[in-house]
Amino acid sequence: GVSKANTGIVHSGYDDDPVKYPNRARFVVRGNRIWRVWAEQLHIPVNWCGSLVLARSEEDRRTLRELLARGVRNGVPELSIIDGEEARLLEPTVSDEVVEALWSPTAGVISPYKATAALAENCVDNGVRILTETTVRGVKVRNGAVTGVETDKGFIEAGWIVNAAGLHADEIARMAGAEDYSITPRRGEYLVFDRDACPKPSRILFPTPTPVSKGVVVETTVEGNLMIGPNAEDLPKDYKDEFSTTRDGLTYVWREASKLVKRLPGREDVIRFFSGLRPEPTGGDFIIRALDDPEGFVEAAGMRSPGLASAPAVALEVLALMRERGLSHGFKRRWRARRKPIRRALNLSWRRLERLISRDPSYGRVVCWCEGVTEGEIL
Repeated sequence: GVSKANTGIVHSGYDDDPVKYPNRARFVVRGNRIWRVWAEQLHIPVNWCGSLVLARSEEDRRTLRELLARGVRNGVPELSIIDGEEARLLEPTVSDEVVEALWSPTAGVISPYKATAALAENCVDNGVRILTETTVRGVKVRNGAVTGVETDKGFIEAGWIVNAAGLHADEIARMAGAEDYSITPRRGEYLVFDRDACPKPSRILFPTPTPVSKGVVVETTVEGNLMIGPNAEDLPKDYKDEFSTTRDGLTYVWREASKLVKRLPGREDVIRFFSGLRPEPTGGDFIIRALDDPEGFVEAAGMRSPGLASAPAVALEVLALMRERGLSHGFKRRWRARRKPIRRALNLSWRRLERLISRDPSYGRVVCWCEGVTEGEIL
């Protein structure tokens, strides 16, 4: 899905116009705050390093002031515009051509797939059953209300259905009779460098945004790799499983990233390139709603950027919509809010690792030499 291939940024919320995109503007700031709690409770790796939007021209400088005003309107704390020298003091890798920057200290970098896995594990720990590799084939409606979903593994009875199907949310919506929007896949391509490759910025570096995206980003992942990307290419609506990369796309990413920093590592330091697809909805805003017909059908669709940052707040909004429409279930009394951290053998001293292996030999069997992952961490 979308969560496995994106920039992994918990945006602070200055970019989204509250008039054109009210849901995006509203939920991203709330989501940023909630991620701080979730990351601590669920032991999700995150780096609250802050971000810099870099200006290289007078037009860029005007854009920074628009972003600052928008961020203040959206409720983003601690925003400020600094000059190029101040930006290079905060982040020495910033290009000498940068004359000003918008500093946003509340932005962060997270591992999107580790975050998703942590949330899923916490749900399972609280009694949720997750059906993987299960295809939804239809939504069953009776007397104006949903009664369940038809899948390739049988019928699942349900009084409520939450459509959070990412790139395929419009297809699920049509099964319930909602045909007022569509999802277009927007491809973004990335390059990942070896962990030893330098320079690696300690802040997230953005250009000034374009009408369709936040631009090519230079960042250091929570795993410690330099990553650059993405571009933004709208694909045909039926290309929702098109994850190929292109020479033109990767060349564009390299060229645009080079404008933000003094230098990039050599191309020989690139260890991976990949693409992800963002679900671009009709109108460009998140679709967060509960349908009146059929009753019981709730949507969290069109979760394009800043979908990752907004997700926790959207989840609470979905719950509120369901309760407003009669969801009577109370909160679980024995909810386990915390997730036990995964013990990483790579982070232990030799003495502690030897003691751990003596108790559980699976921690002595390495299954991934690049990342130092042992069998015990998987099991």
